[in-house]
This record gives sequence, structure tokens and C-alpha cells, in this order.
Amino acid sequence: MMVTSSRNTVGIFGAPTNNVPKAVLPSVKSPRKSRRLKKRLEVSETNSESHQEITSSSHYRTFENDLIPGRSLSPQTSSLCTPTHFSSIRCQAFYYAIQEKLFSSLSQEKLLYIGNEHLLAVNSDLDDKVDAALRAETLFKLWSLHSAYYSLSSIIFCKAVCLMDLLVARVKVKPKYAMCVAAACYYITSKFERSSEHVSPTPESLVTLSRCGGTAADLTRMVEIILTKLGPSSVAAIGACSATAIDFLSIFSSFGIPFASYQNESRNQNSWLPVPISICRQIEIALVSSEVSCFRPSCLALALLNHLCFNSAVGSLGSADDWLQFHTSDLYNLSLICNVSNFNA
Repeated sequence: MMVTSSRNTVGIFGAPTNNVPKAVLPSVKSPRKSRRLKKRLEVSETNSESHQEITSSSHYRTFENDLIPGRSLSPQTSSLCTPTHFSSIRCQAFYYAIQEKLFSSLSQEKLLYIGNEHLLAVNSDLDDKVDAALRAETLFKLWSLHSAYYSLSSIIFCKAVCLMDLLVARVKVKPKYAMCVAAACYYITSKFERSSEHVSPTPESLVTLSRCGGTAADLTRMVEIILTKLGPSSVAAIGACSATAIDFLSIFSSFGIPFASYQNESRNQNSWLPVPISICRQIEIALVSSEVSCFRPSCLALALLNHLCFNSAVGSLGSADDWLQFHTSDLYNLSLICNVSNFNA
């Protein structure tokens, strides 16, 4: 017998719910059965909620439905990669901020990822253009200037490498102009340095130290050529982008902050861990290699983090000890979020 009175239905079940079909509603004349059914529904709801809890054997909950880089986080999806060990509101808010920053960097990653596979098949003598070996040699000279004479951040060097790779991919660069192009790209990206403590290179100093040939006017002319070929908007987008391997390392390391924070209460949970200089140097040297530059920045950051966490000689890094707050499951979940399969691009 179906219940037709809405007043009696509210009296038996309380507020109407969409989870209870009308066909299972008992008759109004059997209140005892209805009370038993109400208790069954309450027990089933509590059981279903308990089955949704995930054990804390892993630091992060599984993240299977949000593997698309750049996808915005909703309140439901953002809680999936929050550590299950910490339930405080302050800690969860901190992790939500990290996740938003991570997805923002993933959405910008395509600006800094320039595939260099084509350089591996180029012969500089026959084709009269930059190949993989000449690229590595030129960037190593630029890295020597960057690390020895200038105090610019590692992010600036990463963006200079990206700018040069983008130009080589779009324009045929002759080998005799390779060092001049690298110095010009470094000069352009030096303008994106936000800290006033760093000394920006001048065209005169770059020409003298790099020995690229020509004069300061020639280097300035090369800067204008690069801006014309790539477009001022593209260059500005690279300068404003926060998706270098250094940026991803900073974000990944932030996932381990609360673990150390609970051991040391005086530590500020809302602070971002700076990337140690020793690790930044490893990223810079890795980007010099044409083979390594074929991988996405997030993949490179994960690979280095995996090496730091599970290499037996990691104790020699010293300042990297604060980073090693990870387990295999943590890196695996981060690789899922970044859409990195077996640490491949």
C-alpha cells in the first residue's frame, strides 16, 4: 500500500529525502515497522560512511580522477591528496594552498617545456646549425658564467635555457652564433629577476666573459632579434611563468613540511621551504644536457627528488636533510598528480 499523505510521510521519516524510493515506504497504519525501517536506514548510512575512510598507512589518499594537468581543484578533489595523518584545519588549509600552487604550475608547464629530440639527429657540420653537442657545450659555458660571476637565481638560468631552446626550435641558429644567442637569452631573462640584491649582467660584461665575439652593440642587436622572432608576449610569458624544475621542487618539498613541523612546534607551517643551493646546482647542470632537457620540468623535479630520497650517498648533501620527509607512496601520488608514468615525460 503506497503512502499518499505528505503530512504522514513527514511524521514518520522526518524531512523528505531523495535516497529513499517511494516504493519502499511502508503503510501509515504500521508505525512499528516504519520505526524499524528508520533504524535500518540510519545504520546503513553510518556503515557507508565508515567504508569511505582510508587507512593512514599512506601519507596521501589516492588521486585517480584528477590526472589532467591544469585542472582546477574542487573541495571534493582537493581533499584527496591531503595527508590523512593531519586533520587540523590549519594543516588542511596549508595543503590546499600547496595543491592550488601545484596545479597552477602544471597549467603553465607547457610554456617551459621545449622538446629537443630533433637536436639529437642534427649534424652541425653538415646542416650548419646548432646540434645537441653544441647546445650542451654552449650552455655549460653559460652556466660557468652564471655560477662564477653572477648571483642571479637558478630560476633565471632555467628560463634562459628555455628561451634558447625555443629559439633553436623555431629558427635555424648557426654554430658561430650559438654563444651570442645564449648570452643574449641570459641577458633577457636577467630582467625578470625580482630580487634587488642580485647584480644584473650588462652587455659589456657578457661579451667580455663569454667571449662570444663582437661587441656590446652586437649583443644588443641579438637581443632585438630574439624578441622579434619569439614575440615580446611569448618572452614575457616565460618570464612570468612559475613552472621551472626549481618551482616544482619547492612545491614538492612543501608536502613534507607538516611532518617536520609536528616534530618541531616552533616551525612555521605556512612557510615555503627554499630549495637548497646544492640541489639548484644539480638542476642547472642537468638542464645543460640535451637528453635531460627532453623531459618535462615536473618529471625532472620528481626524478631528482627520488634520487635524493633513496640514494645511499644523500647524507653528503647536508642541507637536503629537511627535504627527505618522503616515502615511496608520497612520490607515487605526486607522479600521478603530475601525470608522470614511471618518471617518463
